[in-house]
Amino acid sequence: MCIAKIAFNALFRPSKHLFTPKTPFAEKVMGPNFKHLYDTSSAASRLVRTWDKEIIPVNTFDSLTLEGWFYSAGENARDTAILVHGYNSSPMGDMSAIMQFYLRRGINVLLTNNRGGKTSVGNNITFGLYERLDTALWVDKLNERFPDGSIILHGISLGGATVCLMSEMELKNVKCVVSDCAYTSIRAEFSHSSKLTMGFTPKATLERIYKLFAKEFGNTVDDFTPLQAVQHAKYPILFIHGKEDRFIPVRMAHELYDACSSDKRLFLVDGAGHGASYANAPKEYESAVMDFVNAHRYHRHYGKVESQDGIQPSYFRRSFVVAER
Repeated sequence: MCIAKIAFNALFRPSKHLFTPKTPFAEKVMGPNFKHLYDTSSAASRLVRTWDKEIIPVNTFDSLTLEGWFYSAGENARDTAILVHGYNSSPMGDMSAIMQFYLRRGINVLLTNNRGGKTSVGNNITFGLYERLDTALWVDKLNERFPDGSIILHGISLGGATVCLMSEMELKNVKCVVSDCAYTSIRAEFSHSSKLTMGFTPKATLERIYKLFAKEFGNTVDDFTPLQAVQHAKYPILFIHGKEDRFIPVRMAHELYDACSSDKRLFLVDGAGHGASYANAPKEYESAVMDFVNAHRYHRHYGKVESQDGIQPSYFRRSFVVAER
């Protein structure tokens, strides 16, 4: 098997155990304090796993059944944040901490289990080509349940790129997009990450990989790029990025922000590596996201997220504390 084919399978059909985040290699690739991110995410996921959830399945065009995990913010909650995890990851791994402030603010949460992810079905990861269509199916499901509710799309890494791609789609009741550490294009990211990990960019091999992608999935990697999509964005976008992100450099956030045609904001976090903006600055992150979300979703109050005795449900009382670095 040629090198390009091996690399293609590694990139688009990766092992569900790609690497252990505690290794020095992960710190080198992702940025500083990556072990801190891993530890805080693990603590958050252990808590969230004790909560009740509802499975909302969707059937994709290629006959996969993907699970969405729905967490209610209360009987009267109508607005929902769809949280889209990153490459070869899982909703618990990437979103278990972030989801908690949405729930505290009375916004339901739907965690997507993306195709090819660690806790999902399917072998292929298509870097947003199919993932955007899959996520749109959950948008439809939420509109059936909450026809008067607002929807927020919030993604991290590949999930951030996916929601950027969705920003140009006609999606009922989607009010805004939060894109955390997204890349501008597959070409730009593969060129950067290969040089980061190998010390050089294998241009000829990458071109062969892109040809294999087009043959396998019917689209070239240039047919769908977050950078192109945000130029036609139909929804306001908040771009978030860690300034010390080594895997997807912060310059890509600036490029996406500059290209975006809709209302937009840029929130950069000092000292944060890849996907670590919330772990590094949880209060500031929550404030930036909720100020943006509240500026764009319906200005309606669905009632407090409380039980009849005025006490919040137990999973809102058990706060998630970010460990000191």
